[in-house]
Amino acid sequence: MLYDPASKTQLRLTGIGSVHHSDARAEEGWAKTRDFSRRCYCMPVAPGTAVGEPVGGLPEGMENRAPTEVESNDLGWPNFALVDTVVTRIEWLWLGHAGHRRAAFAWNGESWDGEWLIP
Repeated sequence: MLYDPASKTQLRLTGIGSVHHSDARAEEGWAKTRDFSRRCYCMPVAPGTAVGEPVGGLPEGMENRAPTEVESNDLGWPNFALVDTVVTRIEWLWLGHAGHRRAAFAWNGESWDGEWLIP
């Protein structure tokens, strides 16, 4: 679900996803990442792991620099996955003082069908 408070608009996307890990599609995505962004995948401990103090979780000495190519490939690549998603339904909700508005759009295989919904 996505929400933009400035426009008071919410989007809910539904689709079919396929996870790519250590395959050609993942390699294609990995090649498009920036060196500095690859730091996020070099974590030695899984994101969301409880810790006793506030820490960034990066390996020692990598806090203020991009990983080297070797570090990136050895530490980051094994943790990288790419998710391709084919969106099959979109729900749009606009929040207004005078009354909300909601619509749905569904892919029928050839085009998008739309309908208004009660918010």
